Amino acid sequence: MRINTVQCAAFYKHFVLEGDNVLPCCKWNRPIQKFEGDFSQVLHSKKFAELRKKVEAGKKLKECNKCYYEEKLGKGLSLRQSLNMQWGVDSVQVESLELNLNNVCNLACIMCNSQYSSRIWKEENPTLPANQGIWRLKNIPNIPDTVKRIRFMGGEPLMTDVHRQVLRSIKDFSKIEIQYVTNGMFMLTPEDVVLLNNCAKVMFYVSIDAYGKLNEETRIGSDWNQIEKFVDDILNKTNYVLGIETVLHKKSWRGLVDLLLWINEKRKICPIVWTVHPLIVPPQLSIKNLNLNESKELMEILTKYNIPDSKQIRRMLEL
Repeated sequence: MRINTVQCAAFYKHFVLEGDNVLPCCKWNRPIQKFEGDFSQVLHSKKFAELRKKVEAGKKLKECNKCYYEEKLGKGLSLRQSLNMQWGVDSVQVESLELNLNNVCNLACIMCNSQYSSRIWKEENPTLPANQGIWRLKNIPNIPDTVKRIRFMGGEPLMTDVHRQVLRSIKDFSKIEIQYVTNGMFMLTPEDVVLLNNCAKVMFYVSIDAYGKLNEETRIGSDWNQIEKFVDDILNKTNYVLGIETVLHKKSWRGLVDLLLWINEKRKICPIVWTVHPLIVPPQLSIKNLNLNESKELMEILTKYNIPDSKQIRRMLEL
């Protein structure tokens, strides 16, 4: 089936669950419906049918502007394009799940907010009980047989037992890929390893914005030594795929070269996938707000070193 320039597999094969709220993707800025307890029925709702009808008619959706913007920048693949390549729009059934099952998190990253970090909520509401700032999915339903990939996000997914509850509900591990986006502060338990070793593929994306102390300053509460221990464990003791996901912003760009050198050292142990995402929200932290000298220095780094997604970064600086 031919896909037009606004269609997205997020309306056909994929959705995000944040507590009991359903969103088409992680870049959608508001829930479109409540989760009613059955993963297999979500995409067949009236709301998702309306979204499919609009994009099939070629109508652009304002909620998709982040992907349109990335495509304008010339990024290799926007999230929309990536989802389309992986899942297509030939039928309507859930094949990819992105699960933000709670906002429990030990960090207060400078680009984050209380929606995704219980620590930030507590810092913003110091006189209130901490549990008032935590949202979660109360009941974990079974995973449909159609699901081929589950991506755990947060909060920090390894901080609680909820991801294990999901893993325990999977009937056939041999056909499913499991992904985690983690801050690298929590080690895998023996049960985690037993469950994950049954999966067709396992990937850990560790969120690291800079090397060492600078990462600790931007991802407040993180400990570089603990992160390195987590990375070394994945590389040396498992067959899982390791990725580093870097958010590039005003406070982190000076750490790009040191981070590249560190990653290259780790690549001597095992291949590592590294992606760099220029921050868009909150806009005050965007690299578009660098002064002229800073922009020039960042451009020189992009010219001299092999930084991923450098084309997109250059385009953002030039706009």
